[in-house]
Amino acid sequence: MIETMGEKPPRRIITLLTDFGSRDPYVSSMKGVILSIAPETLVVDITHDVEPFNVLQAAFILYQASRWFPAGTIHVVVVDPGVGSERRALAIKTGRCTLIGPDNGVLMPVADHFGVVEVREIRKKFFECTSYTFHGRDIFAPAAASLAAGMEFRDLGPLVSDPKKLDFGRVKWIHGGLEARILHVDRFGNLITNISSDLYEKIASKRKIRIVVKGVAHVLKPARSYFEGKEKELLLLPGSGGFIEISLNKESAARFLGIRPGDTFVLKFGSSF
Repeated sequence: MIETMGEKPPRRIITLLTDFGSRDPYVSSMKGVILSIAPETLVVDITHDVEPFNVLQAAFILYQASRWFPAGTIHVVVVDPGVGSERRALAIKTGRCTLIGPDNGVLMPVADHFGVVEVREIRKKFFECTSYTFHGRDIFAPAAASLAAGMEFRDLGPLVSDPKKLDFGRVKWIHGGLEARILHVDRFGNLITNISSDLYEKIASKRKIRIVVKGVAHVLKPARSYFEGKEKELLLLPGSGGFIEISLNKESAARFLGIRPGDTFVLKFGSSF
């Protein structure tokens, strides 16, 4: 009789999302710390090209990417304009994953989406000296790696009941249209808005749609894919991530409209314009 070997436990996954870019040693230093503590960990880069200090954009990217990772993944976010200040370092256990990063709201859209189980301030010292300017290496990375290596969540530090909130903002319906905001600009210049794709059919059915940015109005054409637009024709699409997008065929809608993540705009409909 052949004895069946027990299944090998799955490798723990740690993701990294930062605004560090790729030219400096910051990301590789964090990876070095993680692999020194938990060498069997699979480290995955979500992106390191978040606009510097753009917490809203980082929160959106994490929200989009985290839903596609296996349960038990540890997500580390370091977009941290308050590093060295009194802001707390947080670890959040949710119903699907663990989130680690600064207490500036960047973790909360994902935490709220999956359901918060427990929030702790990371007080545990991992190194004799902790830099005032590089908590990604000295606090967040070792905290994630220690959890992956088997440390109890409670050992990170005390419970937190009031993490700083952040959301993607509410769409505001106004007379003859709505006011919304840009959450992200992808590398093609497509604008991802905070308007749910569930509203696409309602908006696309309007007789005339215009986007107003900084007082200037442009016509939008409802479409299902990027190639449907003619040259310099702005498109309104349902998007693949659950949010309506604004696109320009083979061009950058962001550059054309002069808009960036966090900016607001207005959609005007029909005879209201």
